[in-house]
Amino acid sequence: MSRSEKLKKRFLDQPNDFTWEELTRLLSHFGYRQIEGSGSRACFQGKNLPQIRLHKPHSPKVVRGYAMKQVKELLEAEGLL
Repeated sequence: MSRSEKLKKRFLDQPNDFTWEELTRLLSHFGYRQIEGSGSRACFQGKNLPQIRLHKPHSPKVVRGYAMKQVKELLEAEGLL
């Protein structure tokens, strides 16, 4: 199993300790790139993919549960998961 497949499987399990770095790597795998917004907002854009806007976590760098669920639903709707 490749690293990206392991990361995808970990994301699908919706763990409580999924980091911002892991999320950016996962979205990068699907063709998204991160665009820094003002303050702690971040935007992910991909060619022919819907935009994802998230609040970048501070310390600890763990993605909140509601954001994980939101990203999962969007990726499933696009047929990426």
